[in-house]
This record gives sequence, C-alpha cells and structure tokens, in this order.
Amino acid sequence: MAKPARSADSTVRVNRATIGAISRLAQETGLPRKEIVALAVERLRRHRILASANAGFAAMKKDSLAWREELEERRGWETTLADGLSDE
Repeated sequence: MAKPARSADSTVRVNRATIGAISRLAQETGLPRKEIVALAVERLRRHRILASANAGFAAMKKDSLAWREELEERRGWETTLADGLSDE
C-alpha cells in the first residue's frame, strides 16, 4: 500500500492573540499568513545569531589579550583590500 503524500505545510497551535496579530499583519501587508509566520521565524533566527555573536565579542572584549589578538587579525584582513584588483 502506498503512503499518502505528505504536505509541505504543517499546523502549529498558537493562542488567539497571536493568530489575531498574524491576521492583522497579513491584512496590512497583503501577504499570506504562512508567509508572515515564516518572516517572523526568520527574523528571530537572525536576531539570535547576531545576539550570540555580540555576546561572544562582549566576552572577548573582557579578555584584553584575546581582544588585542582579534584587533590585530582584523588589521591583517584590512590589508587584503589593497590587492590592486578593481572591484567587480
């Protein structure tokens, strides 16, 4: 017996306030509700990546040797732009 095809979509339970906010945003933007949810999740994912990076740099700044090494490495990377090649 063949398995039924699986939908690319899924159902997620949210409270009424959240579904209301999703619906209002969809109406205001003209985007489908599932796109509103996808955009919100992607924004949160990116925010968490940046927050993690910021926390890592903040911790590094507390270690003066590590921070000095970071700045030296950055200076080294800055010289790679002086390679004589034009921007393409």
